[in-house]
Amino acid sequence: HSSERAGPQVSRGKPPASPWALVATARTPASAHPPPALSSAAVSDDDPNNEQLSGEASRFAAHIDRGWGLFEQGDFDGARESALIAQTLFAHGHDAPVLLGAIASANHQPEAAIQHYERALEIDAELPEALIPLAQIWLLDMQAPSSARELCDRALRSGEFAHIDRLDLRIISAEA
Repeated sequence: HSSERAGPQVSRGKPPASPWALVATARTPASAHPPPALSSAAVSDDDPNNEQLSGEASRFAAHIDRGWGLFEQGDFDGARESALIAQTLFAHGHDAPVLLGAIASANHQPEAAIQHYERALEIDAELPEALIPLAQIWLLDMQAPSSARELCDRALRSGEFAHIDRLDLRIISAEA
């Protein structure tokens, strides 16, 4: 499933939020993958809740996209606010925890970033947008190369990833 995702996007013009950043935080806009539980396709046209669910999905996607936009501008407080609102709209999605992990990492809070990325991985165990930055944090911020290597190696054994994601995981594992 990861082959459908865009590879990591390298931020240009701004230095990485952390000196260890091998790649900028990867993301797939929420609007490209609306949460299944809120998708209007999951509700019949005769269902009176159809409009409400479609509206919630749109609000969720808007908050995730707004959060990433604010993150890229360096407005981490605004990005966090949008991510938290998105999380209340769809608590079972991985988009908000990934955004919150990126914000915590940019704010030099590796323990909080780890918690958010691990939450995203509880939802989707093969999510490169969480696996790659989490491995980087274990390797460089937490000085735990064995944890980074184990995470990368386990992911590479069990998941199908886009070529660029496999490469990132292999580089981190080799550095560990």
